[in-house]
Formats: sequence, structure tokens, C-alpha cells
Amino acid sequence: TSYTKVWTTMPKGENVMKISKESISVSELRITVKNEVQKAEVKVSSLGDMKPETVKKDVEDTAFQYLEISKKNLEDENIGNVEVEFKVEKTWIVDNNISEDSIVLNRYNGKWGELDTEKTNTIGTHVTYEAVTPGFSYFAITGEKIVEEVPELNVTEDKGMEDITALPILQEVEKPEIEEKKSVGLALILVPSLFLLVVYFIFFRKKKGKGEKV
Repeated sequence: TSYTKVWTTMPKGENVMKISKESISVSELRITVKNEVQKAEVKVSSLGDMKPETVKKDVEDTAFQYLEISKKNLEDENIGNVEVEFKVEKTWIVDNNISEDSIVLNRYNGKWGELDTEKTNTIGTHVTYEAVTPGFSYFAITGEKIVEEVPELNVTEDKGMEDITALPILQEVEKPEIEEKKSVGLALILVPSLFLLVVYFIFFRKKKGKGEKV
């Protein structure tokens, strides 16, 4: 999509070119010339969201629209400056998570360079901007994505659990072995005692028997 305007005579000073095509993001050009020009022609073309094939280097950030502004019978030396008024759809800004304040107009002149761009208004479904360029060429309207900062989680160590895990592990004493040792010790004490008791009983019985016979 393109729009062309021809001046039979372009007077010295500022010349306004209004563009009312929805498919072209540029809505107005204000071209300042140093000297009067005959049969000047300016053409603004929308290239969509794909960069021109002749441009090898990609533009930084996310592109909303690429444009080409060309001229005839108008020398670069005769151009003072050009003010470019353009608009960006709010739906594109929201859908692509773009910061409104980061949107700029870029000009290609062997490499991409950002132009001084200012947000001017918000009208209906669009946000309007204004940029200043020293000449014509390929252009790109771009914006930076909003970077959402993820809050850092403050991980607090559980001191209580740390202390518990730090304690030495106490090995459980094998109780059956202790009980067995106790039983053996007790048997060693009881067996001799019983033996002495039996011996004493037998001896006592014999002595008593002898006494009864006399």
C-alpha cells in the first residue's frame, strides 16, 4: 500500500503531506525545504512487518511496520528536516507486551539508527508519535518488550531441623546380648550356691542319723 503526493511547486519552508490510509502507519509528513522546488514528488509505502529484501541487517526490538519514503526532483541537500507523525495500534502494543514509551522510528542509512521520537497522544485505538529525520529511506517502527522482574525468593533455613540433623546418630544397644550376659552371670552365682546348699543338706542329714542310733 502506498500514497503519493506531487507538488507542482513546493515552496521554500514547511510543506505538509497528510496521509489518511489505515494500512499506512504514517499519518503526516512535514517537509522543510531550503529552496523552492518544481514538480516535487514524495511517496510513502507500507511494507508490512517484513523488512525490505535489500536490507540485510535486522532492526533491533520488535517491528510493528516497515516503511519506505522516497522522493523525486527533490535533492537531499535541499531538505532541511522532515517531521514524521505516525500511529501504532493499541492491540499490537498489548498483544506483544510492548512498552508504549519505548516505541521509536528507525531509519536505515547503511545501518539502522533510532530517530528522536516522542509520544504525542492516545486517540481511540491508536497511540500517536512524532519523529524527526534528516532525509528519506527505509524506516521501521519498533518497540521494546516489557521485561517482568521475577521477585527473588528469600529461602530461610530451618535452624531447628538443621540442628536435629546435625546431632550424632546414637546406635541402639543390642539388648538381647546384654540380657544374655546378665543371665550367664546370674547362673554363675546361683549354681555354686545351690551346690553348697545340697552338700550342707546331705551332711546335716547324715549327722542327724548317727545321733539317733546312739
